[in-house]
Amino acid sequence: MNIDNQQELYILVMNAPVGICVLDAQTLKAEIVNDSFTAVAGKPREAILGNFYWDTFPEARSTYESAMARAISDGNRYTASAAQRKVIRHGKQETVYMTLVYAPLKDTAGEVKKVAVWVTDNTLQVQQRQKVEESEKFARTIFYNSPVAKLVYTGPEMVLREANEKMLEILGKGDSIIGMPIMEAVPELKETHLFEVYKNVLNTGEIHTEKAARLMFVRSGTPYYGYYDYTYKPLHDAEGSIYGVICTAIDVTEEVIAQNKLQHAEQNMRGAVELAQLGTWSIDVASNGLTYSDRLIEWFGYGPSAQD
Repeated sequence: MNIDNQQELYILVMNAPVGICVLDAQTLKAEIVNDSFTAVAGKPREAILGNFYWDTFPEARSTYESAMARAISDGNRYTASAAQRKVIRHGKQETVYMTLVYAPLKDTAGEVKKVAVWVTDNTLQVQQRQKVEESEKFARTIFYNSPVAKLVYTGPEMVLREANEKMLEILGKGDSIIGMPIMEAVPELKETHLFEVYKNVLNTGEIHTEKAARLMFVRSGTPYYGYYDYTYKPLHDAEGSIYGVICTAIDVTEEVIAQNKLQHAEQNMRGAVELAQLGTWSIDVASNGLTYSDRLIEWFGYGPSAQD
């Protein structure tokens, strides 16, 4: 920036929408300071004007003195985004985040005569971003450490964006598959209806749930069949559009196998009873009621509702 008229520079600085302090490039004494700068700095104008800059802001000297010196010697602007400063406001110390710029001001010959310190208070934006980041970190911690298998699919190709260890264990894969379309990463899923389910959730926004779905995965080169309770739930962006699906799955293979064994044993027992032509009865302990088999009823000649 070239400077030709001191009065024009003063008017420009005092009416600027950002905080500006203009220093003499040789002495580094403050010559012009606007209200926005004093508000961010947390110091009155009289504590800044006419004083050596680093005497006024000793807390920033070790971090930024060399940057200002380079801006003056090289004539190139220096910018620090989200610079952190401790300032005293209303008698209390506060942490302020700002965008800080050292802008050399040159005369018509191109010689740096002054340096303008520009500051913009970004504290609110930084604090809001930090809260979002902390929230996201917390959510990711819960996601990855959940005892329930979880994954996230996105886009029309069903790209695997996230998967926790529990889910990778079910899939029989390592985390190298993250970022791949799931049908390429786990090709055996092509034989299932999961892609159609995914597309339907993307298109309709409806949650899809299945109980004890039988799925096959390849683990260490060997096909493995398991049973899973799973849910596909749509994910929405800030505009409300569906961009993906989060899947949660619970391995219920042991329970299903145990139930199937029990049913098989009951069927075998009934078959054995029929084969041996036995009569059976059972009692309900809670109600004290009796249940008779047809053969027992036939033997005694009356039904269970008959009176003595």
